[in-house]
Amino acid sequence: MQTHRKKRIEIIVESAIEHRLVAAIEAEGASGYTTHPVIGGKGHHGAWQEIGITPGSGKLAIVVIASPELAERLVPKLYAAMADYSGVILMSDVEVIRSAHFS
Repeated sequence: MQTHRKKRIEIIVESAIEHRLVAAIEAEGASGYTTHPVIGGKGHHGAWQEIGITPGSGKLAIVVIASPELAERLVPKLYAAMADYSGVILMSDVEVIRSAHFS
């Protein structure tokens, strides 16, 4: 089975700016993205947990699979969009089976 190299971009950020990040993702021409809630973790500022939060006020993860060229254009825009908020951007190499599904 043939695989194709792509980049996985994962953003973990406050859900209040989801619309900004999605707008940047769509503006750069990504073929899609996935979002899911993030309920806790431990990082630079210690452990945290989002229990009993008001809807829309927690954290979320957004995952984009993209070509290396698209990722190179997109990541600086994502970083700028979240500059005033807590969060991280992770990028890793992945291999996909259905290359045509990803920009």
